[in-house]
Amino acid sequence: MDRHMCPRCETPFYSASSEGFMDCPTCGFVIDITPSEKRYKRRVDVKKYCTITTKDGFAYTAHTVDVSKMGFGIEIDSSVMFTPKEKVKVTIEEMGIQSDAVVVWVKEQSDSVVRAGLRL
Repeated sequence: MDRHMCPRCETPFYSASSEGFMDCPTCGFVIDITPSEKRYKRRVDVKKYCTITTKDGFAYTAHTVDVSKMGFGIEIDSSVMFTPKEKVKVTIEEMGIQSDAVVVWVKEQSDSVVRAGLRL
């Protein structure tokens, strides 16, 4: 199931559908949930520990799954949920990266793991 965020009432909700239009279950606003951003850069499988810090200052340990010129994929404990368009700070000490990033997509992989795509 994919997690979506209503742009009007900012309420997160889940849906098995990943394309098309959907009514927000809270306020009824019609949302286009079709992904608009696709990765066109080559990605490389890179497994490195990283720290993701939210705008509220909470820091979470994650690890990268792949890296491209424009961003990377991460896996993180499922108790941590990010939302698309959320701004975070990413630190990958082993690669010398400390940068602002934007969450592009979030997908629950299992009961204990969430994957997210971040754009630098």
